[in-house]
Amino acid sequence: KVMSQFSSPLLRECLHSSDVNDLLMRKNNKIIEVKSTDTLSSVIQILSEHKILSVPVIEEAEYIGFVDVLDIVTFVLLTYSEGKNTEEMQWSTWCSDIDDLMHRGVAFGATPVSQVMNASKVDKWCPLENGTVFQLVEVFAKGVHRAPVFSKPGHILGLVSQSDVIHLLHNAVRQEGLLDEFLGPKTLKELGLEKSEGIVTMSINALAIHAFWLLYFNRVSAIAVVDSEGKLLGNLSASDIRGIGGPERRFSALLLPIGEFFLLDGPGNNKEATTVTAETTFSEVLTILAEQKIHRVWVVEDGKPVGLVSTTDIMKVITKIEPALP
Repeated sequence: KVMSQFSSPLLRECLHSSDVNDLLMRKNNKIIEVKSTDTLSSVIQILSEHKILSVPVIEEAEYIGFVDVLDIVTFVLLTYSEGKNTEEMQWSTWCSDIDDLMHRGVAFGATPVSQVMNASKVDKWCPLENGTVFQLVEVFAKGVHRAPVFSKPGHILGLVSQSDVIHLLHNAVRQEGLLDEFLGPKTLKELGLEKSEGIVTMSINALAIHAFWLLYFNRVSAIAVVDSEGKLLGNLSASDIRGIGGPERRFSALLLPIGEFFLLDGPGNNKEATTVTAETTFSEVLTILAEQKIHRVWVVEDGKPVGLVSTTDIMKVITKIEPALP
């Protein structure tokens, strides 16, 4: 995705005048944490109970990183598939074995979380002290999704995420009109965001376990779930493995076709992908992401996915705003 620089002086001024503490004050920052010696089974239970995707890990009174659901599934996949051809794997056989191991507390369940951290190599640990929101955006534009904010070494104030910045931007736009004529009306096509290379698609009938493997293998944030004609039906991402391995969703659930796997969350949980077109404006995308509390929208042509705009892409756009002329 290629984006040129452009001017949006009001927005740039807002982001430079706001600091990270402003974001922390807008949210509940109760910190849930785990110890590096905690077992994988216990961490899975904590993630499931609190319905969260990641937790900070502490070792000898110091925070050393995050562990998230994608790390856990990646660790299980990589450990069990070692030495095997993943293209020819018998998913049903080894997934059942994993369930048995987790049930008996052998190997995987007893593994200390320190060995699981960053298995997916997706969400880097990037500790921050207070700075401007624009500086935070520059960090997020590199693909970091969340970051801990410290007042001093060992004392964490809270966690900030890309979504926090999206909501700050949305409120600023809605209340103060900060996206002015320079940026707000620009379409995805004008910003170079209408097409994406390397979109991964999977049939609604494919196994969920295979989809999550491709998510890891291709280092993508989401997979487009499509019908037999290639038209977009849904969206599968790391958040869909929330609670996996817990008491209500054992690893054998990954053996279900994607369509059935989605239904485990109940009929009221809509897994339909949110779509836009190349002519959708930046302001409209920002509103969708904030109001629907989602991390991405799919760009479609004739119902088929051709692009993906994520919160990381929004961060990248913001970093392209030129400094005001003296």
